[in-house]
Amino acid sequence: MRGGATSTGRGPLGRTAPERLPSAEEVEERSTLEGVSLEVKESLEILDESRLRPVPVPIDRDDGVERVVEARIKAAGLRDQSHTEADHRSFHERMVQNPDLIKPVEGPIGRTRLRTAIIWREILGPPKAFEE
Repeated sequence: MRGGATSTGRGPLGRTAPERLPSAEEVEERSTLEGVSLEVKESLEILDESRLRPVPVPIDRDDGVERVVEARIKAAGLRDQSHTEADHRSFHERMVQNPDLIKPVEGPIGRTRLRTAIIWREILGPPKAFEE
């Protein structure tokens, strides 16, 4: 017999089953598909315009590309300057005057922050091929 049940009424692990399982013959489906028609009642072909998808409208984003490129070049030009000693002094004075800009690490480094630091070290660090 299948399913581990025996004719003695015991289950698969030798325990007594609370009820007898029906035989496979009682559960078995005995219908056939001889009388069933496989014809499709409605055609699957699209014959009218109401069932078609609307034609997608092409979106051309190349029109604004020149403006974006010019803005990026201009922004990079503003950042691409050598700093003088006066620039360094003014930056240092701003940091000293506004200590809220500098946020020191408070308390011990937790497990989550340590994990994040290791991940960023692997992302930003040297390639594994260059490690000894």
